[in-house]
Amino acid sequence: MIDMKLSFSMMKVSSALVVIISFFILETAVAETLAERTSKLSAQVLAYDQEHPVNSTWSSVRADSAIIAGERLQATIQSLSAESENACYDRFLVNACIGDVRLQRRKWQDLVRRVTTEAKAFVRQQRGARPAIEAGDQTK
Repeated sequence: MIDMKLSFSMMKVSSALVVIISFFILETAVAETLAERTSKLSAQVLAYDQEHPVNSTWSSVRADSAIIAGERLQATIQSLSAESENACYDRFLVNACIGDVRLQRRKWQDLVRRVTTEAKAFVRQQRGARPAIEAGDQTK
């Protein structure tokens, strides 16, 4: 009878250990996935920035594709930043972690915003030039 109680309590302890260990394994896997996605997004933002250097020549198609890609990157940056901030609450230095996440988000957004601002300026310029060209054709 004592052996049964002992084995039953050992089973409880071992099942509790399994739950705790699996929790840490899952948490580590999620953290690695978040880290992998963060590095992947960082590479995408840098590639986007390098693909469109400052004061580069634009075409309508290139500007439109840059705007669309920039909007997608902005959405990804926002969602990943929110997820990263939520992950910070599991850490010891919560405020430092959140500050780091926000700093990284601002850096990425600045790079994307520079490109999309130039592309949108080009599109506005083209829209403004088109009526002038059409008005010049009508006077002839």
